[in-house]
Amino acid sequence: MLVRHRSHTLLFKVMICLFLVSVVGFSACAKPVPTPAPTPSPAPPVAPAPAPPPTPTPAPPPTPTPGAGTVEVRATDAPPTGVSSIVVTVKNIQVHKAGAPENTWITVVKQEKTFDLVDIQGAEVFLGEEEVAAGRYTQVRLDVTEVMVTLEGKEIPAKLPSGKLKLVRSWQVEPGKKTILTLDFEADKFVVITGKEQAQVKPVIKLQVSQGERPLKTSTPEPTPPPPTPPPTPPLSLSSTAFQDGENIPAKYACDEQDVSPPLAWSEPPQGTQAFALIMDDPDAPGRVFTHWVLFNLPADSRQLSEAIPAEAQLTNGALQGKNDFGKIGYGGPCPPPGRPHRYQFTLYALDQPLDLKAGASKKQLLSAMQGHILAQVQLTGTYQR
Repeated sequence: MLVRHRSHTLLFKVMICLFLVSVVGFSACAKPVPTPAPTPSPAPPVAPAPAPPPTPTPAPPPTPTPGAGTVEVRATDAPPTGVSSIVVTVKNIQVHKAGAPENTWITVVKQEKTFDLVDIQGAEVFLGEEEVAAGRYTQVRLDVTEVMVTLEGKEIPAKLPSGKLKLVRSWQVEPGKKTILTLDFEADKFVVITGKEQAQVKPVIKLQVSQGERPLKTSTPEPTPPPPTPPPTPPLSLSSTAFQDGENIPAKYACDEQDVSPPLAWSEPPQGTQAFALIMDDPDAPGRVFTHWVLFNLPADSRQLSEAIPAEAQLTNGALQGKNDFGKIGYGGPCPPPGRPHRYQFTLYALDQPLDLKAGASKKQLLSAMQGHILAQVQLTGTYQR
C-alpha cells in the first residue's frame, strides 16, 4: 500500500513537471545550481608617491650674547679753510665702563686706522666695532700716532700732544643693540697752524652718541658747474702784400735791388699779449741757419709793419732791432749764392710781456729771453733764387 502511494506521488510529480516544461521551459524543473561568485582580478601595483624634498631649515639669526651689546666707532669732521688735507692716524680706541677700576679699559679698535679729515667733511668713516657688556659707559680714549697737514701744497707733520686723548661722556649700551660712537674731530680746532710750516694738534674732539643701526653718512657735494667756455681765439696769422706764403720774394726786397723789408700784417693775437717779436732767417744757408732780421718789443696794439723799416736800433713805436748775421742792425734781405732757391722764414711771436733786452741783441739772446713767454707764433715763408 505504501509502494503504491509512493508510485502515485512520483507519477504526480512527473506529470506536473511535464506540464511546467511545456509552459515555461526546462529550467523550471531543473535543480538550481548555485552560481559561484566571480573572483575579483588582483589590482595592479601602485607606485609609491615620491617623497617631497626636505624643506631647508633657515639658519637661526645669531643670538646675541645675553647681557651684551655692540659698540661701533666712527669719525667725522669739518676742516678749516686753507688746508687741503689733514691725514690722521689713530689706534687703540678704548671705552671705560662706569664703576670699573680706572685701569680697566675695553679695546674696541686696536689696529691703526688712517683717514683724511678733509675727505670726510660732512660724512663718516668706519673705524671698527666690538661686543661689550651692557651697561653705562663714561669715557673713550685713543692714541693719535700721526697727523700730516697739507698747507699751500706742502706737507707739514703736526706736533702731537703727549699721552692718550680722552673724551668724557656718559652713554648706555643696551643688551642686543648697537651703540654708535662718532668722534667729531672739529679740525678747525683740532689742528692749529702755528707758523708758515708749523702745525699743532689740540685735544679737541667731540663725542656723538646714537643708538641702533644706521648707515654711514656720505658726503655728496653739489656738482660745480664748469666755467663758461670762452669763444675760441682764431689762430694767429701772418701775411704780406708783396708775396704769398711759399712764393717768390720780389727782388726789390733782396740784396740785388733796394734791399728793404717787405710789408707785413698779422691778425688779432691771443688774450694777454703784451708785445711781439719777429725773426727772419734762412734755413738753407750753407753750414748754418743765417739770421736776416731780429725785431722785438713791438707794441701789443700793433698789427703791421710797413715796407722799408729803417735800420735803426729803436723805432718810433718803441720797438727795438737786433743785429743780423751781416753784423748790422735791422733788416738784411735775401742774398743767397747762385744755385737752388733758398727759403726765408718770417716768424712772428706773441708774448705775454715785453723783453728785458737791449737793442742789438742777437737771435740767440732773443730766443733765450722769450722762453716761457710765448703765447702764440706763426710763420710766413718766401723763396729767393739768384
